[in-house]
Amino acid sequence: MNFNGGNDYEICGFDSTSADIAGDCLDFKLITDSTLGAEVMGQGQYDLVILDNDMPRLSGPDALARADRLLDDAIKSNRTSPKVIPVIGYSGMHRARWNLPNLSHFQLIRTFHKGMPPSKLKHELEEGILASLKTLTA
Repeated sequence: MNFNGGNDYEICGFDSTSADIAGDCLDFKLITDSTLGAEVMGQGQYDLVILDNDMPRLSGPDALARADRLLDDAIKSNRTSPKVIPVIGYSGMHRARWNLPNLSHFQLIRTFHKGMPPSKLKHELEEGILASLKTLTA
């Protein structure tokens, strides 16, 4: 992982047998403020969101609901095109307890428990990212 200044990062060299991503890099932004996260997600500029459910101010589902409304407004005013953005959830609770509202532009595809050992979390995140990228290119 390379730090490119601010909250922008790059992950390169996935441990993957997939020819589509092996050796490629992904750019990402780390946002620790849930209100700002909702605003940024609502711009629709990302292909994947990894979201902590247990954030201050807004929970993960609340942030997604706000982002979904903002993205809907952006689509209606032609600032972006419609799409469904996959979400990987990170939480201390089971997926069924996320209590997600009906969302038009975000889909929870996977969740990871905060108690997972770091080495397993890294592997599972890579697999989750690969799975979401495969659905985007399919």
